Amino acid sequence: MIEGLMTNKKSPAKFEKQPYFDKQLARMAKRREPIEGLEPLAKRPKLVTTPSLDLRGRDYDRTHEYFDFTEVSNEAYETFVPTGDPYHIERMFYLSGGADFRYFIIDRAEGVSSTGKSFKAFPMAADLYLRFKPIPEYLSFVTEARFLNGPNNPQLEKFFTNESRIRSAYLISDNLPFNSYIMAGLYRPLFGYYTPDHTTLNATISGLGIRSLFTAASVGTSPNVPFFNFHLIGPLTGGTNIHGFAANFGGRFVTMGASFMFSYWRTTTRSANVDLVKSMYSATGGLQLGPTTANIDFLHVNQEYAPGFGNGGDVFTVDTQTRIWRENYFLLSWANSNLARSLLEGSATEFMLGFKSYLLSGADLELLFINRKDKISSIETSTKDIQFQIHLFY
Repeated sequence: MIEGLMTNKKSPAKFEKQPYFDKQLARMAKRREPIEGLEPLAKRPKLVTTPSLDLRGRDYDRTHEYFDFTEVSNEAYETFVPTGDPYHIERMFYLSGGADFRYFIIDRAEGVSSTGKSFKAFPMAADLYLRFKPIPEYLSFVTEARFLNGPNNPQLEKFFTNESRIRSAYLISDNLPFNSYIMAGLYRPLFGYYTPDHTTLNATISGLGIRSLFTAASVGTSPNVPFFNFHLIGPLTGGTNIHGFAANFGGRFVTMGASFMFSYWRTTTRSANVDLVKSMYSATGGLQLGPTTANIDFLHVNQEYAPGFGNGGDVFTVDTQTRIWRENYFLLSWANSNLARSLLEGSATEFMLGFKSYLLSGADLELLFINRKDKISSIETSTKDIQFQIHLFY
């Protein structure tokens, strides 16, 4: 047995006890002697203060670059993990959990409401999460319970009794060589640009919504900038007979927060001894320019409704958020498709404009104006919603 395998990860040794600690450099730094390769202390920017010693908020947002600091070598930086680091603290416990809750207020300014009411206020969804780590650094069992509700049920008790289901339940072994992992169980495999809003044009046409759940087995790795993962997909017991796979390849960069990902999905659904194929591919890219973070996604979907007969089309999405002040953001999104939301011949557009604010840790408020237009043959429909969301998470 590997020593320490079944124990929690201990705290790192003090800095002076680490093997990379250089006593000579430490003495030179203590005496304020010049060190080759380091800028003299007198030339380094100092912490900005005011005569009353009160902190000025505008000086300490994410663009603030004036601070006192301690420089260490790359080797020291990559080796030392501070005791208070969240990743380190997480490994100290066998059991951890979390929760997510969303409450919606929607007012339909234009268009026909399916409920007959233009104004709706209701608890929409809650997720409860639990993770058990029998081998804290290498093996985890994760399960998530989900409660779902609709706009017809504003009562809190209806929220818990209307629909409850499993969001995921799987085993995962990570921290393997080359930062790789393997997992298996019930979950939705990664595919394309993900957003928690299951009503977006992209999510609706892809069919991967709030109830998407499969049996799956996955393997993935992200040794550095590039990452790759592959997923085998199967049916739920007693559910639709579906088999296939999904694969993703991409990269994440520190510079400008850049990222890209290429995804492919192919599943076959067997019904009445007939196999119907659904294939999708997606190209996604993201970038941060100053206070603005933008993501662009191109999605192609092809769905068979009978052997040799189907319909397909493309969805183009631009999603941006711009930081206004501290953790307050201006939101702007646009999407367009050359097929209808129902995958029938037609077209659709979607425009979202709004504001998001993270008032406290674990809470955010979002206000959106949403304009959706759909066209099937010669019939056009349009809806305009004002949507307010309270999102609590832990």
